[in-house]
Amino acid sequence: DDQEKGFLELLHRLKDMPPDEAHRYFRENEHVWISFHHQANARWDNWHNDVIPWRIAERFIQKLVAQNENREFYITDMGCGCAALARSLQNLPRTTVTNVDHVRDRQLPANIAVHVCNMARTPIQANSQSVVIFSMSLSWGPKAAASYLQEAFRICKPDGILVIIE
Repeated sequence: DDQEKGFLELLHRLKDMPPDEAHRYFRENEHVWISFHHQANARWDNWHNDVIPWRIAERFIQKLVAQNENREFYITDMGCGCAALARSLQNLPRTTVTNVDHVRDRQLPANIAVHVCNMARTPIQANSQSVVIFSMSLSWGPKAAASYLQEAFRICKPDGILVIIE
């Protein structure tokens, strides 16, 4: 169908975009970003919870927090999309989730903040995050992936954890 064709065309276009161009494109075409993420999320409606990427990240964080009772966790979701991970963890003690993406979904509740920026250059302080997560956000733009990973290493604490679910 036309929607599927448009989705696949966008994926093809994104794979060749450098980070600055991808960010500019989505900022100028927010409706495309929103449609893209809603289509991706609709695909997951038919998946088992065990394989939905943000659910995998959620279980990992829950287990990590449970195993480290005296530690605070600062988590960044790089390419948060509709911020499903942040919403699912908002009541988990000792965790603070920072969301980063090109666009903030207007349907998000007001209490869910998103740093709207180029994921290759976030406003997050260096060496400040316990966990940096990429959940289905590197494969959309492989040309930009190296820059996004460099930024993840910059913001991650020296003993931090990088999680990639693609």
